[in-house]
Amino acid sequence: MLNQIRFSKIRFSHNFTQNNAESDFFNHHHTDCEILYITKGCGTFLIEDVSYEFTENTIFFIPPGKYHVLKTPPQKYYDRYVINFPSEMIPRCIANPDSFCKKTDSSIFFFFFKFDSYTKVYPSDPLYTLLVSFLSELLIVLSYDTQNSDFSPMEMPKIVTGAIAFIGENLDTPLSTKDIAAKLFVSQSYLQHIFTKTMNISIMHYVRIKKMYRAREYLLRGFQPVQVAQLMKFNDYPTFYKSYRAVFHASPSSGTKSK
Repeated sequence: MLNQIRFSKIRFSHNFTQNNAESDFFNHHHTDCEILYITKGCGTFLIEDVSYEFTENTIFFIPPGKYHVLKTPPQKYYDRYVINFPSEMIPRCIANPDSFCKKTDSSIFFFFFKFDSYTKVYPSDPLYTLLVSFLSELLIVLSYDTQNSDFSPMEMPKIVTGAIAFIGENLDTPLSTKDIAAKLFVSQSYLQHIFTKTMNISIMHYVRIKKMYRAREYLLRGFQPVQVAQLMKFNDYPTFYKSYRAVFHASPSSGTKSK
């Protein structure tokens, strides 16, 4: 890691690694937004059921709750900037963007290079103000960008996209590999194999993540944890509690609106 700046609501980092193995990259998800700007490297980046083949000078936006993973071959250089921030920091003058992938030019690199240089000059308070300003400017520029085209997504296996769609439509119901396989008219073993190979995660692990993000939405709307467990059709509260804690490393009560 070359640089990392952390504040309570926003984080900025510049990472450079080399001689990476594929095992160095892991799937993840988070409750805030993420901007990932890759200046050197190539590979495949997966955001839910959309897959992109990227090269250097590619920028991604990932909204909260979107499962994503960098699937990339071993390579000598991998250089990237990452910004994490809550949705409320998106400027009001633009609509909340969905996930996207853009090929960029030198003007976007200058944005990141300029702020990176600021971190070596300014103390904490002015640096926070500069970072918020930098983020707002970057999001507005990307929102109105007509010169840098969006990447066309790669084709995903229809069984995987069908499974993801079915899961998304049935988060408030009990879900099993058997249920999903029956809906798609495939065997459970084949579904598990193709889903894990494509998504770098087992299908039931993915189901748990998506169900807990739905539960978090209920909690933020003011429902109590016990009510949410019932809405999500859990057999008992302890099972719901363990699932929620496994995904967010916090108790369901920490996600309530009052918190």
